[in-house]
Amino acid sequence: MLLGIAGAIVVGPVLDIWHHDTPTIAAIGALAVFAAAMFASAIQGWLGVAGTALVILLLVVLGNPGSGGIYAPEFLPGVLRGMHRWNIPGLANDLTKAAVYFDWRSAGWPAIALALWAVLGIVGLVSASLVRGRRAANSGSGPAHAGS
Repeated sequence: MLLGIAGAIVVGPVLDIWHHDTPTIAAIGALAVFAAAMFASAIQGWLGVAGTALVILLLVVLGNPGSGGIYAPEFLPGVLRGMHRWNIPGLANDLTKAAVYFDWRSAGWPAIALALWAVLGIVGLVSASLVRGRRAANSGSGPAHAGS
């Protein structure tokens, strides 16, 4: 939530870009950050350090240029062209454009998809914690045994 508010303050009062939409930008930012955090936590929960590399690849290396933010998706290479429709950075970008420029028209899919990413991330994180936690407890190498 704080990152969404901080981002809204930067693009609102600080840079004077979307000063009239500060609460909207804060809410969208909070949803996007939460969805990304839950997705990243779930992947890292299942894959460990390798999950960190996968998350960086999907959300930063491919997600940023594939978001359709700097360049319209129609101008992106084929591999990145449709990414904004399913990747968290692109969905956040599409939702922001729908809210700020188009009076919430076409906001349905990006809002639903970001919420879906958040829910799937929560489910993935909880399931990874349960499964990997049980494995660690059964092998005797869990945190409870670290001091003995």
